[in-house]
Amino acid sequence: MASESYPASATGRVTKGAALGLAAKANLYLEDWNGVLSHIQQLDALGIYALMPDYEDNFRKLTQNNSESVWEIQHDNLELGVGNSLNQWWCSKKISDGYGFCEVTQEYVDEFEPGDPRLKFTVAMTRDDYFGVTYFPSFSSTGYSPRKYLQSAQEVTQKADGDINYTAIRYADVLLWKAEAHAQLNQLPEALAALEQVRARARAQAANPETALPPVTAGTQSEVMQAIRHERLVELGFEMHHFFDLVRWGLASQEIPEFIQGKHEYFPIPQTELDLNPMLTQNPGY
Repeated sequence: MASESYPASATGRVTKGAALGLAAKANLYLEDWNGVLSHIQQLDALGIYALMPDYEDNFRKLTQNNSESVWEIQHDNLELGVGNSLNQWWCSKKISDGYGFCEVTQEYVDEFEPGDPRLKFTVAMTRDDYFGVTYFPSFSSTGYSPRKYLQSAQEVTQKADGDINYTAIRYADVLLWKAEAHAQLNQLPEALAALEQVRARARAQAANPETALPPVTAGTQSEVMQAIRHERLVELGFEMHHFFDLVRWGLASQEIPEFIQGKHEYFPIPQTELDLNPMLTQNPGY
């Protein structure tokens, strides 16, 4: 994560910025919008976090722990248990040892606006270079595969031991929390200003910045919230936030087949814990 005057040997420790970011996220889930903004203001006051000019630098081995990293989980290609196993879970079965557990839907591809460069950084498509081989639709049941956190077989000693870090909180996420908190407080100009910072970074990398990703001009609170939800989906794709966003927005039962509201928001209590504490009560749905 971005430095706070710690030596290089302390890379990976939880910093003040990470704590403030996590506090802001906790307030987001509590719907304490002023609490979200207060913690983000403190995080910004540290003066060390900013969007990277190149979106893809957040997912490259040589540009990790950068200024956009607020809380980054360190991984190394040393032995099983410390590497990033997403490399094996998500990579296509057509590539050595990939499980292909994560596939990209057409609906998700269609969510990207025309000219959004984040699509090519996030999703592998027909004829794309895919970690040293040409991607074909047969590589996935949907014709698409994720790109983030994946590496070629030449970069790692074994597929389940990748050394690209997982960033649990990056500054783009923080800006979108800020936008959401302002929107929920009906402070729409402030919400749109935070949203525009994220879109402007992506726009600058587009093939045609003059026409791609125009600033959002939504006028109502509902329209601004919809724009923020869209932006979270395309900006943070495959960073493992969307399910939890849908749950806290109360949209999971509408968007996820077989999701049962009042049950699937929670993990079941393990039987060992129930055995140890007779005062615990399991959700009757489990």
